[in-house]
Amino acid sequence: MRKGLLVIAVAAMINGCAVSTTTTEFSKKLEYPKQTKTSTTDYLSCFGDMLTEYRFAAGNGTIEPLRIAIVSVNDSTNVSTVQYPNSEIPNDFTNMALSIASKIGGPVRLVHIPKDTEIISAYQYGATPGKKDPFFNTYGASHYRQDTIQIYGALTEYDRFIRNARRSRDASIEVGGGTGETELELSRFDDKNTARMTMDFYTAHGFVGDIVNHSSSTNTVQLFQRGHDRSYGISVDGNSLGYAVSHSIVDARHKAIRLLIEWGMIETLGKYEYIPYWKCLPNSKNQVMTAFKDLTGSDSVINFASLQAEKEQQSTEEDTHLIDKRDKHLMLSVKSSYEYAEYVDDKIREHVPRPLEPSSTEITDSQSGKVFKVQFTSKKELLSGLLKLYQKNDAGYNAMGLDVVLDMLHQDFISNGILSEQDDKFSSDMYLALWLNAPVRRNARWSY
Repeated sequence: MRKGLLVIAVAAMINGCAVSTTTTEFSKKLEYPKQTKTSTTDYLSCFGDMLTEYRFAAGNGTIEPLRIAIVSVNDSTNVSTVQYPNSEIPNDFTNMALSIASKIGGPVRLVHIPKDTEIISAYQYGATPGKKDPFFNTYGASHYRQDTIQIYGALTEYDRFIRNARRSRDASIEVGGGTGETELELSRFDDKNTARMTMDFYTAHGFVGDIVNHSSSTNTVQLFQRGHDRSYGISVDGNSLGYAVSHSIVDARHKAIRLLIEWGMIETLGKYEYIPYWKCLPNSKNQVMTAFKDLTGSDSVINFASLQAEKEQQSTEEDTHLIDKRDKHLMLSVKSSYEYAEYVDDKIREHVPRPLEPSSTEITDSQSGKVFKVQFTSKKELLSGLLKLYQKNDAGYNAMGLDVVLDMLHQDFISNGILSEQDDKFSSDMYLALWLNAPVRRNARWSY
């Protein structure tokens, strides 16, 4: 009995003196942060170069800042709200758009718009005795210059399942009988879901509030989710041995949104600033000389709608290239802007033929009959801006006069098939040829 009590006491003592040790240690071997990039990220700086050079041409030798205010870029589909348990995307992309816009560089100037939290903080700060007045008291419509534009964007479509393909295959075989009976099994399952995201951007004049025509962008990206399941098994006399593997690939939703914003910012600002922005996009098969008449001619030459339809029908799993989309509407807008000048007043808004030489143009108010004399930028002045860009970036034209440069380029365009013999050197086709083939210097954005 004593031995029994001794054993119980020793066991209780050992059990009560059990030691438990937990150690938490922070790792010091952290990797450096990696730059987040998409297939378009590197082309933002290319667009910055183009923006600098084309504003040099538009300013006839001077580069004015491009002031933009990114007001709102968010999710308009509401799939990011709490009602959707697996929303997978944020509801506000404004900070992402600001970061992307700041990478363009060059003459871009980002105008800050106070957020609600900043306004509340300003109220609290201004309510404190002895402190300065809130900053928003001096912040209003006058904060914007007349040339400031506002940019709005939204995710307008998010179709989770526009296409679903499933394929299942099973096979089994039995051999032998009685002792040694063997059964082989094979199972294979493939699943592919296709989703689609569409994002829209547009611009508005910050000073007057008008939406800018022909400067919006609508871009779509397809996302894929692919899954593969494989299983194998062998059974001998009821004793089984199996192997199963499952593999799934999902396209990143956040990376897709970043790509759509980068693409949308380039296209929207390119259209607003009259820049052939597609030259900065991936897989843009730019020629040395672009025969634009094939692009602005009849749809039988190049049908842009059919090109987009063909792209949507292709499988991006095998074909990752992007269509080199020439913007026919932008080219026609450039020609129209060269031929006609727009006059806007409180009661008058009309287009008048642009004069060839610097001179005043008479505009008559249809209601009052009053005649206004307005000085528009002439065709020769618009041409001189582009010619100065050629003169600056091509050493062969540095020491030549603008008239000589114009004559030489006119002959070059004719000999390369861009223009015909009937095209005058002051025609809109000549201006479009200069605009489309203008030389852009690499890293021009750093010269501003």
